[in-house]
Amino acid sequence: MCEALEACPQLGATTVLPVSAVDNCTGFEKAYKRSQEEIRKLVPLAKRLKVSIAIENVWNNFLLSPPEAARYIDQINSPYVGWYFDVGNIVRYGWPEQWIRILGKRILKIDVKEYSRKMAEEQGIWKGFEAELMRRLQPGCRENSRCRNKL
Repeated sequence: MCEALEACPQLGATTVLPVSAVDNCTGFEKAYKRSQEEIRKLVPLAKRLKVSIAIENVWNNFLLSPPEAARYIDQINSPYVGWYFDVGNIVRYGWPEQWIRILGKRILKIDVKEYSRKMAEEQGIWKGFEAELMRRLQPGCRENSRCRNKL
């Protein structure tokens, strides 16, 4: 992670995304505590480089509710640590607008992509990502190219 932080200024990047996870051997409590400890160790380097560390909500069964995610960030207590909010990823666990409202200023960056619960239920979980964002944004569009032209 230090290498990623150090590479950011050279690449014009402003944020790194560590992924913390829970597995059957580690367990939630240990992963929670250990990941916070490791992130805290990186804060002085992040501060010196003016690079943020943003925790992303990936499908790893860790930090599954907005209050839990907010508490996790608050406990680290650094302006260089926040949340990388992935709208499409969160649909599996909840409602994006609730996460955004609760995380608020803790959100450093947002990744926007579509995800369809209906497609995931009917065709398989990964098919949910094949939903077309433009159609969702433009009700009544029948052809994707027409929707793009309207935006």
